Amino acid sequence: MLPAEEASLTYSIPGGTSYLGIPLLRPAAMQGQINSVSSSDRLKVTLSEHMPLAATSRYFLEITSAPHDPTLEGERWNLWVSGASVTFPQAEIHLRLDHAGNTRSDLPANLVNCLFSVHPHWTLSSVLGGGSSPSQLQARRLISSADRVTLERGGVASTYFLEQASGHPHGRWRHTRGISSDPSIDPGHGLILERKGGLLRLTLTGEVRRHLLRRPLSAGLNLISLPSLKASTIRDLQLTALQGWRPEDQLTLWRGSSPRRYRWQSGTDQWVGLDSVLGTDPELAPLLQPTAAVLLKKAAADPDFALRPVP
Repeated sequence: MLPAEEASLTYSIPGGTSYLGIPLLRPAAMQGQINSVSSSDRLKVTLSEHMPLAATSRYFLEITSAPHDPTLEGERWNLWVSGASVTFPQAEIHLRLDHAGNTRSDLPANLVNCLFSVHPHWTLSSVLGGGSSPSQLQARRLISSADRVTLERGGVASTYFLEQASGHPHGRWRHTRGISSDPSIDPGHGLILERKGGLLRLTLTGEVRRHLLRRPLSAGLNLISLPSLKASTIRDLQLTALQGWRPEDQLTLWRGSSPRRYRWQSGTDQWVGLDSVLGTDPELAPLLQPTAAVLLKKAAADPDFALRPVP
């Protein structure tokens, strides 16, 4: 297993609405090899790296290499932190098979000998501050005067704001429905930040993704965070006819605050621009920056959608 590569990514976020992506992984807490599927929801593993899991954090396991069954690369499950039993280098890991952020709900027997890594999730507070971390956003008592963040999972959007509250000097994240929460940001998912202030700069530091990113798509709108640290193009997204695109499917990119929309043309098996005033040729589309997300509207769900980092 290759040593992790660390990198930093700086965001320059103007006032107004921004569509943000997070290609970096938070540093791994565990790496190793799977020895056996010991029960329907537990894995016995040999660890090459290990840091204690924090009881207050949320973690996921991803398959980084699957030599005997390459179709398993990138599969992801969330963990029960309290169910991890470690006597280094041996460990047993308890997985949450019913978690909505998983890429599958079972543990196939051919996971044996696969390599894996365990990472803490990015959360709103670890990205934008709040809670125990200072934030450049202003905490407000009312959502009408606050900056807002929208996350999407399974085609369902949830909006949060940083609430000014006693006992929380940096504010606390609160769902617009009134529930206090610091939600996880699933790998491959973007976020929409609506700001009332001026330019905001922030820097995230994490690990560079080398393995496949699995990002199941729902019917409807999907906000996708790309897996690469390099600027890429529509062609780099590997959106091909083999993935079952339909004429109703639509891809939206942004250049600044200006959207550019593209529709799948099944007769030619390519993306065609819908905004003629901006140019219809996908080759003239704005580069997809690693700090940005793209919006993909799907006519039908695609649970197997995946992207490989651009080398």
